[in-house]
Formats: sequence, C-alpha cells, structure tokens
Amino acid sequence: RKGKTKTGDSKSKQITDDTKRITEDTKQNKERQK
Repeated sequence: RKGKTKTGDSKSKQITDDTKRITEDTKQNKERQK
C-alpha cells in the first residue's frame, strides 16, 4: 500500500508539471501571436 501511494503522489506531481508546462506554452504562444 505504501508503494502504491508513492506512485500516486509522483503521478499527481507529473500531471501538475505537465499542466504547468502547457500553461507556459500557451502563454508563450499568445505572446508570439501578438
């Protein structure tokens, strides 16, 4: 169970990182379009 929880935590962190990267990409794209 401990290992399972750890995997879930890392998975959530990865999703957060992906979301951050997508947000940054979107911001940069908007800047470029201007």
